[in-house]
Amino acid sequence: DSLNFAVAQRSLLFLNTPILREFCLEFNDYFNHNIVPILFRCAQTHWNDTAKQMSYQILVYHSEQPGSNIGNNATFRAIGEGYQERWESEKDAEALKQKRMLERKDNLTFTKLVFVTKLGEGSYSQVHHVRRIDNSVSQLYWEDYALKVMELHLLTEQNYLQNAQNEVHLLKNVLRNHPN
Repeated sequence: DSLNFAVAQRSLLFLNTPILREFCLEFNDYFNHNIVPILFRCAQTHWNDTAKQMSYQILVYHSEQPGSNIGNNATFRAIGEGYQERWESEKDAEALKQKRMLERKDNLTFTKLVFVTKLGEGSYSQVHHVRRIDNSVSQLYWEDYALKVMELHLLTEQNYLQNAQNEVHLLKNVLRNHPN
């Protein structure tokens, strides 16, 4: 029931282990009287969404056990319905993101990208994980891409420029369905 997310998360992870699940089933009366109300409160009002979902998942497990009354609780059903609606909308948003990622982006510029992290580095270039800024959706659903950044002066000095141009040509013309 801690407001500290790290403490709440560790407690919920611990409570969701097989040995503690069995312990809670063995001491069902104590669990239902003392722990279930805390899990309900956490699943409804904790400030951290992960703690809410973890609490709900523990309640789901125990609601599926023989003799459990948790599944009959109107609050439990309401929380579950809320999560089902949310998960369906997130699934739809993720499917739309995947669809948008496959569309060709002819006017994509650096100003429309956010650099997330460097994925790798070679002699002539670096590869970065980037996201395309899209103000019409939450940042969670921004499209993910790998962006290769090549240093022109190195390509020229090492006579590698033609190879880089061939790579761009291959992606642009030969592999026409490539989204980047």
